[in-house]
Amino acid sequence: MRMTIVTALTVTAIAAGAVTATAAQAAPSQLRSLGATHIVTATVSTPSAISGANYPATATCADTEQAVGGGVSIQTGFPPGVFAVIQSQPSIDGKSWVGSAATAQKIPSGRSLTVTTYAVCAPFGV
Repeated sequence: MRMTIVTALTVTAIAAGAVTATAAQAAPSQLRSLGATHIVTATVSTPSAISGANYPATATCADTEQAVGGGVSIQTGFPPGVFAVIQSQPSIDGKSWVGSAATAQKIPSGRSLTVTTYAVCAPFGV
């Protein structure tokens, strides 16, 4: 069962630009807990990265789980700034974390690149 908890946020402006915010959540009887989380990874590696190429990796949770967070890391033989993370987001169905990296500038061939995507997966409680 997929459940969405909606939180209403009320923002009140106060003199001198200060802002306060209060959140109203669903009643406790409507809340479901997430079970213990764990991390799932997906890695794509290339021994010779190519200029202009996109290197995607998708970490997918089990059928009974939801991706509640994630991220992407890049390991490369290039100096910092040559590659950039261009995507790090949940999949449309919420079961995976999608990440990718691409070259940020023209590169010489012959150096490796590894992109690892991490999904924080949690089972739904009952």
